[in-house]
Amino acid sequence: MATAKATVCILDFGQGEAYEGLQHLEHFAERLNQWVLDCQALGTRVLLVTPIPVTRSNTPPIEAYAQRIRDIARRQNLPIIDVFEAAQSQKSLSIDGRKLTESGQAHVAANALKPWLHGLVIPQTDPTGRFSEPSWEALRQSVIARNALWKAYSRPTNWAFLAGDRTEQLSSRDHLDPKIRWFPKEMEQFVPLLQAADQNNDTLAALLTRFTPLETAR
Repeated sequence: MATAKATVCILDFGQGEAYEGLQHLEHFAERLNQWVLDCQALGTRVLLVTPIPVTRSNTPPIEAYAQRIRDIARRQNLPIIDVFEAAQSQKSLSIDGRKLTESGQAHVAANALKPWLHGLVIPQTDPTGRFSEPSWEALRQSVIARNALWKAYSRPTNWAFLAGDRTEQLSSRDHLDPKIRWFPKEMEQFVPLLQAADQNNDTLAALLTRFTPLETAR
């Protein structure tokens, strides 16, 4: 977090940890609370996210984990996106009782983010998750493109050449000057691209068409 100079830390845990059962719940809560404190110590804003409910048989106690996350958010006075609550009654929006469909993601996001939107109503989406309103779809596509850049930057195709155990190989260094490691320098080219993408997202967000519930219903 310090290296990335993050200003906001979104802690989205509990989905996998719940499979450890109720006996692991208190340990999970202690670790998550420590994550919150570690983020705050760096001056980073913290936002918590509850996990998606599992609706198939032999389900883990995800509801108990979601409640513990809510408890931490309340004690620490932290904002929370309650995905569990938003998706709990939407079994038809799940692929396998665990993973949301494209339209399911849009529906759950719209419900989970309602407290954050200050009256701004999210327009409907089609089965593929695309917004019917052009300004909203333009922002969605811009966010998708930005996320692809971040994935390429944060999870490079050859981590060993970047910072692992192969940094001394000749092929990881400049062929003219072996003191120069070409891969780290190349990766930094993503930084201005990410900054430009963030700016584009901000610009498109300011252009969103505002809807009222009546307009959306029509």
